[in-house]
Amino acid sequence: MTLAAMPFVGKLVLRGGPSVLEPAAGVLGANLPDTMASAAAGEIAILWLGPDEWLVLMPADRVAATMASLRAALAGTHHAAVEVSDRMTGIAVAGARARDVLSAGCPLDLHPSVFLPGAVTRTVLAKATAILRRPDEAQAFEIWVNGSF
Repeated sequence: MTLAAMPFVGKLVLRGGPSVLEPAAGVLGANLPDTMASAAAGEIAILWLGPDEWLVLMPADRVAATMASLRAALAGTHHAAVEVSDRMTGIAVAGARARDVLSAGCPLDLHPSVFLPGAVTRTVLAKATAILRRPDEAQAFEIWVNGSF
């Protein structure tokens, strides 16, 4: 099993109702994912955080341009787009025992038949609030946690 800091990426939180779905998808290159799912388009990953909230991960040098494009595309709609690049850090957990290690501190069922590839959720991990994502078929997970933890 491996545990490693993930490379720094730009991050923004997008909030809004149904009126943001189509314009935001046009800017980000992928539909905003539904409940407990994630989506990807090139170097951008979109993680569902709630019924009207998504975490968007991208190369740090693309955040300003993406924010400007979102502001233009979402003008006139009720929404919020906030850069949070420095707020969170990513930790990669991978290997045959990754699920067992995470399960020791996480109340969720992380079995591959339940927590499918692309799944994402907010949870508690060893008393810390975290965003947990299973990016693909591999025995790997991403943990996004506030940098202070």
